[in-house]
Amino acid sequence: MNTLIVYYSLSGNTESIAKKIEHSINADVLKIETVEPYLGSYDEIVEQWQEEVNKKIKPDLIPSEFDPEEYDCIIIWSPTRRYTIAPAVLSFLSTYDWTEKTVIPFVTNWWNAGTAIEDIKKACIWANFECEKEILFDNEWWHQCLTETEEINEWIQSINEVCEN
Repeated sequence: MNTLIVYYSLSGNTESIAKKIEHSINADVLKIETVEPYLGSYDEIVEQWQEEVNKKIKPDLIPSEFDPEEYDCIIIWSPTRRYTIAPAVLSFLSTYDWTEKTVIPFVTNWWNAGTAIEDIKKACIWANFECEKEILFDNEWWHQCLTETEEINEWIQSINEVCEN
């Protein structure tokens, strides 16, 4: 299968996991970026995200060189804020046809992922889901990963097995 890693990262933690997986499997990488960058303190950005979630706003995204519809296996990562995926990720997921794609949903958070993985699944209608994962970070700007390295490495190996078929 040809594989695409798609991620959105504000603090850099989701990006660090994406890079780790990129080095472990053969995949292209697409970073989701909004046309209007989020500015302000962490709390101000989280407030803005919450407003976007409440109003069902999907921010405009910078076009990418990769088209997910050309891939068989898509690994989708989002930070979790206020118990759901980032609005930019929802905007991205709403743009494509996920029929019969293998989608691997992954979220990072510091306490409770809420409905984040289910929200990815709802947005990727008709996809096949494998290897979903929640990775925990501390709540001080998410600088320290609390999920054991061995657990993450085993998960990456399972992704590799799924995406190789």
